[in-house]
Formats: sequence, C-alpha cells, structure tokens
Amino acid sequence: MILDALLQFSGTLNPTAGQLLNKAAGTYTSDNVIDTAGVGLFSQARDLGKGRDLNVMIEVTQAFAGGTSLTVNLVEADDAAISVNVQTLTSTPVIPLASLTLGQQIPLHWDRVEPFAQRRYIAVTYTIVGTMTAGAVVTFVVDTVQDKGNNTIFNSGFSVS
Repeated sequence: MILDALLQFSGTLNPTAGQLLNKAAGTYTSDNVIDTAGVGLFSQARDLGKGRDLNVMIEVTQAFAGGTSLTVNLVEADDAAISVNVQTLTSTPVIPLASLTLGQQIPLHWDRVEPFAQRRYIAVTYTIVGTMTAGAVVTFVVDTVQDKGNNTIFNSGFSVS
C-alpha cells in the first residue's frame, strides 16, 4: 500500500496521529479536502479517469469509546466546505463501537465510474451515533488496502529449489 500526503483525508503519518473523533453525535468532515481542479486557468472538476478502481483506507489510531457506532462516507461537493451540492459516492456499513479497536482497518471501495456528475471537491465525512469519548482515524485514498500482518503469512529464510 502506497500512501500519498496529497491524497490524505484525515490524520498525519509522521508522527502517526489520527483525526480525533471524540465528539457528540453528528456528522463531521475530514481534516483535508481534495481539490480535483489543480492550478492554472481551469477551475472545474476533473474526471479522475476510468480504469482501476480506488479504495479509501480508514485505520483506527486510537480505540473508540463511549458512543454507539460510526459510518464513514466518501462525498463530493461544489465547494471546499463540503456544503454545496453534496453527493455521497459510497459509504461503509454502520460500524459498531466494538469493531472500532486500535489498528482496525476499514476499507471503503470507490468505484470512479459512478453515475454522478463530477464535483470539484472530495472529502470524507464521519457520522457518529452517541457521544464518543475517545477515537481517532487516519484516512487515505489508496490503490489497494494492505492487510495487517500479511508479512507473517509465510516464514522467512526458506529456499526454493
């Protein structure tokens, strides 16, 4: 899994610190919003292209406590505040508190060929049910989600003959 700081919705990697979601019930926008327009003369939404699908990887960096559940939504809008013509592209199922443990990875598949008009800004929103007293996540756009511990599937030091 390759991480790109320009495709980061929430948290930081160096040092790893997630976006805090210890908040009351409600919907909260990611720390960062991706502007697909780029720079120059044109400030319209760009087609992200057809081909390989992308994924959004959400990883819990601080275990959640106190609330009931969390839902993560990938959204797009016409403004950086994610308030004008908001369109939900995809969502996770409702994730119960018991599943929001430290290190838990939540993949969110992003089919870029959705039947929606392209909007300029893309973000993630977190919908919290109950009042969370702890919890944080890092969230990135990735090509593929790397499974935790996949380097322990095979022993090292073997030979092939």
